Amino acid sequence: NLSPRLDPINPVIPVIKKISGLNDYMLKSEEAISANDFTKKCIGTRIIPAKAFFSEGILNADLSDKSGNGRLFPLYGCDCLARIDDRNDGIKKDEKIKIYFI
Repeated sequence: NLSPRLDPINPVIPVIKKISGLNDYMLKSEEAISANDFTKKCIGTRIIPAKAFFSEGILNADLSDKSGNGRLFPLYGCDCLARIDDRNDGIKKDEKIKIYFI
């Protein structure tokens, strides 16, 4: 477990607070199943825009392949961020991942 200061998702919170106007906003995290393959390398921690949905009572996340450092456009239509840690081979469909609702 990373300390709160080292957690890569923490720099995202001030941006969301500014955009939403909610000073008390905190990200809710859940475990989900990847609905698709994400083939890009994930050296270190990578935060990926995603769309969460339920299928047969199970929380799934459709991972965006349009992610890139510093790009906000991939967030269009997304309602969560997926966190992928140290995966040189990316993520395969049906793998468990951690998501943060935005």
